[in-house]
Amino acid sequence: MSLFFKEGGKVGRGVSVMDYVSGDNPAFFSPIPIWGQEQGPIPTNEKPLMLFLPGIDSTGMTAIQQFPALLKNFDLRSFSVPTEDRTSFSGLVDIVEKFLRQELESSPPSRPVYLMGESFGGVMCLAVAHRCPTLVHRLVIVNPATSFSRSIWPRLGPLLNDLPDNVYNDILPVVLSPLMTDVVSIGQGIADRIAEERAQQPEADALTQLGQLVGSLSVVGEKLGNVSTLSDILPKPTLSWKFKLIEQGSQYVESKLGSILQRVLVVCGENDRLIPSAEEAARLARFLPRCTTKILPGKGHAMLMDDDVDIMKIIEEKGFYTTERRMSASPKTKKGNKESLGYAGPMELPTAKEVEDNSEGFVNTLTRLTSPVFFSTGEDGRVLRGLGALPDARPLLVVGNHQTFAPDLGILVPQLLKEKNIMIRGLAHPFIFGKRESSDGGATPPTPTGLGLLTSYGAVPVSPKNMYQLLENGETVLLYPGGIREAYKYRGEDYQLVWPNRPEVIRMAARFNATIVPLSAIGVDDGLDIALDGRELINLPFVGQRLQQQMGNGIPGARKGVALSEEIKENWVMPLPSFPPKLPGRFYFLFGKPIKTSRDDMKNVEVVQAQYDELKSGVEGGIQYLLKKRKSDPYNNFVQRTLYESSFDWKKQAPTFDP
Repeated sequence: MSLFFKEGGKVGRGVSVMDYVSGDNPAFFSPIPIWGQEQGPIPTNEKPLMLFLPGIDSTGMTAIQQFPALLKNFDLRSFSVPTEDRTSFSGLVDIVEKFLRQELESSPPSRPVYLMGESFGGVMCLAVAHRCPTLVHRLVIVNPATSFSRSIWPRLGPLLNDLPDNVYNDILPVVLSPLMTDVVSIGQGIADRIAEERAQQPEADALTQLGQLVGSLSVVGEKLGNVSTLSDILPKPTLSWKFKLIEQGSQYVESKLGSILQRVLVVCGENDRLIPSAEEAARLARFLPRCTTKILPGKGHAMLMDDDVDIMKIIEEKGFYTTERRMSASPKTKKGNKESLGYAGPMELPTAKEVEDNSEGFVNTLTRLTSPVFFSTGEDGRVLRGLGALPDARPLLVVGNHQTFAPDLGILVPQLLKEKNIMIRGLAHPFIFGKRESSDGGATPPTPTGLGLLTSYGAVPVSPKNMYQLLENGETVLLYPGGIREAYKYRGEDYQLVWPNRPEVIRMAARFNATIVPLSAIGVDDGLDIALDGRELINLPFVGQRLQQQMGNGIPGARKGVALSEEIKENWVMPLPSFPPKLPGRFYFLFGKPIKTSRDDMKNVEVVQAQYDELKSGVEGGIQYLLKKRKSDPYNNFVQRTLYESSFDWKKQAPTFDP
């Protein structure tokens, strides 16, 4: 197998597989493959950068089938490690980091950087991503060897090293053949190919059919020819060292999975016979904060060599390909340069497909049940259907009422992304950002553990410091002053605001000349009967005492410093709804008339208080407006609305009232 490659500005040809594992040091090269015709221009830094990190073969040859499509979309570089090289795992990560920094010196911050790794390369991708959170943005890992400790190899590997050389050379291609090719998949593909050719030429003579068979079998020879080079690529000392690298790497990344905050696409073969990849994909999805998976039925460890596997197509189908990083804001301070879940730095906006996929499951079900409608108000006070009247000015502070259990957040966040391309940064209770369970039972840095979509798309713990930084960066911020107390309402508090008396939110907004938009929401409180509220549950014998103990068990408070409010006591006891529940009502959201603040007024007590009163009146007035207008909605009734929308296969929303 020969390849073109670009190295040091020169292009060469006729390079064998062994050339990739010869030399003095690990290095990157630009693979420009030839399959009878030009596969695209030489990569430029106008494309996203992708670094491919290979498995233990260290050649990248198992991915060459994928290079043509990848080269059309990425500035692709592949990593190779000489057979005799003994660089440690951390040393290899150092080399990749150094290369990245050199490559990106002249690249704009908006240029996406991808790491793609297969098997051991997947482990390296995770380690580099953890080491370089500001340099690496997206990961594609294929059959990652993070499952090494749960495979047979920690026990089988040492036995291979003890074999006599002649036996080792004979047995290695058999033992590691799944590493280089999947004979079952190839055989099935050839059988399908022969059947297709015979169907197209049913009258072909025996000689023609024999020629077709020989041509098809030559594919097997080409694929299996790679296996015969294994003992050259992986002599005993090298294979032993590679197993040590995998063990080092797996142990290194295991406790760091919860703090790898880049978006990760895990692609695994269902029938991987080397390591338990399908099970590992599900495990990684639990511990990586922003992970999506794709399991390929019938595929093995070397599936990138299969003719019918197109990794570029999978990347596009998952909405994982982007040519430019679009951020929620531009950082105004050095502290804002690091993108990180749960912290107030700017966040990369997801692609449209990622928003769609993240809205599946609970959010999609809730949307179907409640058919939410949105309205916005212009500066002239006119109410419009949709979000078209939302101000373009930044920073923008949206302040709203919590409905009982706060179930509408998962609907609000994706709607703003879909309709206005706005990533609204929620200020959420610090409890949500507690210690995330690590895969090895230890503790990891604080990362979001709840509110799924909201935290993944930029929520931060509510605090004056985080609010300050978000507004300073020019973000769109979402604040619920009533907090957990308003979300866990007492009986008879339908749509009541439980806000602090102090107008500190106005002072903070005025410091940055922010525009404030009142947000009113209805549809939950009056559609829910409470059997027992928090106060009543605490007064129950036995149960109440246990609940009080749990409430005081290290749950951090949300109101501190200037945000401290003596008149509001946080209530951590969730109300108990009546059974059976009512049919779901329709959700309505109204973004009210914008309120402009000015830094010149932040110390003017009267102006600040007047604007705070205006904000509260705006939310309360919006609630009353929606309650009144809802009566004229012909599809507020759950049964009628569901029949209408299901008749259109949920692709058309039921009409609502005219604003």
